[in-house]
Amino acid sequence: MSILRVLFFCSLFLMPIMGVAQDTTCTLVIRGRVVDEHDQGPLSFAEVYIPALNKGAVADQQGRFVLSGLCAGRYLLRIAHLGCETVERIVQLDSDVDLRLELEHHAQELAEFEVARSRPDEHVGLPNEGVNKEAMEASGRSLVEMLSTINGVTVLQSGPTIGKPVIHGLSGNRVLILNQGIRQEDQQWGTEHAPGLDPFSSDRLTVVKGASSVQYGSDAMGGVVIIEPVELPRSEGVRGEVRGLGVANGKGGGGNVQLEGGVHGLRGFGWRLQGSARKLGDASAPGYVLSNTGMNEAATSAAIGYRDHRWNTTIFYSYFGRELGILRASHIGNLTDLQTAITNAQPWYVGEFTYAIDAPRQNSAHHLLKAEVGYAVGDRDRLVLTYARQADDRQEFDIRRAGRSAIPATDLSLITQSGDLVYKHWIGPHLHGKIGANGMEQENLNVPGTGIRPLIPNFRKRTGALFVLEHLPINDELELEAGVRSEAARIDVALYNAQDSLVRPVHRFTNHAFSLGANWSVTDSSRIRFNIGSAFRPPHVSELYSEGLHHGAAALEMGDDRLGSERSVKATVDLDGAWFGGRLRTNITLYTDRIDGYIYLRPNGAQLTIRGAFPVFDYIATDAFLYGSDLTVEWRSTDRFKWRSRASLVRGRDQVLNEWLFQMPADRMEHALVFSTTTHGKWRAIQISLTGQYVFRQSRVPNGVDYTDPPAAYDLFGLQASATRSAGKHELRMGVQLSNLLDRAYRDYMDRFRYYADARGMDAMLWLRYSFGRTEGDHRPLNE
Repeated sequence: MSILRVLFFCSLFLMPIMGVAQDTTCTLVIRGRVVDEHDQGPLSFAEVYIPALNKGAVADQQGRFVLSGLCAGRYLLRIAHLGCETVERIVQLDSDVDLRLELEHHAQELAEFEVARSRPDEHVGLPNEGVNKEAMEASGRSLVEMLSTINGVTVLQSGPTIGKPVIHGLSGNRVLILNQGIRQEDQQWGTEHAPGLDPFSSDRLTVVKGASSVQYGSDAMGGVVIIEPVELPRSEGVRGEVRGLGVANGKGGGGNVQLEGGVHGLRGFGWRLQGSARKLGDASAPGYVLSNTGMNEAATSAAIGYRDHRWNTTIFYSYFGRELGILRASHIGNLTDLQTAITNAQPWYVGEFTYAIDAPRQNSAHHLLKAEVGYAVGDRDRLVLTYARQADDRQEFDIRRAGRSAIPATDLSLITQSGDLVYKHWIGPHLHGKIGANGMEQENLNVPGTGIRPLIPNFRKRTGALFVLEHLPINDELELEAGVRSEAARIDVALYNAQDSLVRPVHRFTNHAFSLGANWSVTDSSRIRFNIGSAFRPPHVSELYSEGLHHGAAALEMGDDRLGSERSVKATVDLDGAWFGGRLRTNITLYTDRIDGYIYLRPNGAQLTIRGAFPVFDYIATDAFLYGSDLTVEWRSTDRFKWRSRASLVRGRDQVLNEWLFQMPADRMEHALVFSTTTHGKWRAIQISLTGQYVFRQSRVPNGVDYTDPPAAYDLFGLQASATRSAGKHELRMGVQLSNLLDRAYRDYMDRFRYYADARGMDAMLWLRYSFGRTEGDHRPLNE
């Protein structure tokens, strides 16, 4: 990569600053306070949103909000709060305005509203960022691709269709996924085990970037991905939406249908049905097909619930099934061919495009059943009981002799049951929070009939925990949070040792965590978040006892039963600022993370087996120190143009061996020029964006460990466009996304299959969403 290209991308960070002296028309501000119409009390965390600009704000503890960097014009404001009917208000903006917005509650809802209003900010001091419905539709095909649009989040890949989120350098069992408020348990220990989640199942994703073990338990060391549940409707009538997408690279597509409504004559009841499917053929790199990388997915979900001023109850069920092909070129016959494949520019096996999925491949199915009951104790406190059962089945198929490729080489069944009891209490305006207890039982079974020694043994895991998390608002500018957690785990394992004798080792772990956080609103346009917290993670059975070929990863993995718990202390500082009337916005996150007993897969040569030649990886533990930063700069020069620049870097050191950690994300920067306009004829919310991403070569790697040198730096360009058209109670939103516009041939350091093939080439995606049966107010023209 030429030095001129690097200088070009770096210079783009100066464009927002250079534009400061230019246009000054979009400097107007809408500020105000959201209050309850009955008692004039503040509505903490109410949302004030301008649909035309896809821009909003969340009210603070006192109900105050600020929307800055606005141009003169007429805007529709949408104000929402849990327990309230959403209201809309037209504002003519010619100068700065200060609004008092009142939301009305029916008398029987007041007690419920008081409980919601007293709920503390659950991520005080921790940087967090969300992906809304519109961004999810336009950002990619999978959940992980959606998450990668957030600064500080990268992807650990195993080919073009398998990815896992990486937050500040940590992934896998160190990133917790909450689906509908439940810990996702789906054999997430495998690097090529993509989360079993339907990307159509939620309207919003939130990533909490920081140690969160106090609230969420083990595995939340790097952060938490929250798949936020969509609130059930409470009013009568049926409404719904149909989504569809078509993809060029892979020649496939998918769709989603959702219906929801209330129950006639039964106020408070709501229901929702949803189903989706996706199908893709082989992906393509520049110049050749990535053979056997097709994918089939199917998912469905159903929910029903009731809520009144005292009680609320919800029952939710979801199913997600997936069939994935594993790159054929990743399975090699001998050590010489393995070395040749690593050094060649093109895979050793390239076939014709097909939708067929052959061995090596994997099938997975995940079921989730959740039942939740909440009861309001008095006017402000609330007791919530949640039970969940998850069933996860995974089969991995290898290329086997004598026609046995249809017999799974790995066949796992994982059953998880969990229960949570949380008491949300209000002691006063300066002290409120939650006290909770969690329990989980998990059983993993190897289904007989594979004819191969299991990669991981049968085991049963039980955990129990107690936690306290208190929120302390000091005044309008400063709020604090403190919490502690204690958790115990027991793992009973059953396996055959080298002498083929059945042994039953037992592992016990006890861990504790703490968290201290603060949010300080320095001015109306600047805020500082600070958090220091500890986190923990007992080793997974795969890290203790893996022994053999992991087919999906195309690698031999070896565990170590002497490994202990990982324990970390992470500190984060997050600074938000708005300048020049809100036209210039900046955010910078700084963090350090000390992890004792850090467990990772370290390359250890290659080995020839009866099923071929594969690289060998050993699970080892060390003491690690990670640090880094995320930077975002946004400049809105006019009401139609916005420039956004992002950069992230992470460093990881092995403190024991005094060397760089293996498989840390490379430095990267991204720039976007966004054009948006409120209306054009019958179309509205029109947006066009041109993006460019530059990923540096990862030069901070341990010497002599990897099988090949890290790949070269690369740059990618993309284009997105979307628009909305409304007609009464119906709405059509559609868009197009083009990625890798220049069809660059590249390999990413975080792709486990970079040894064998290039990444996916140029791609185009067309998507649409048709909504029907919603209220007129949801789709009112924004500039009448």
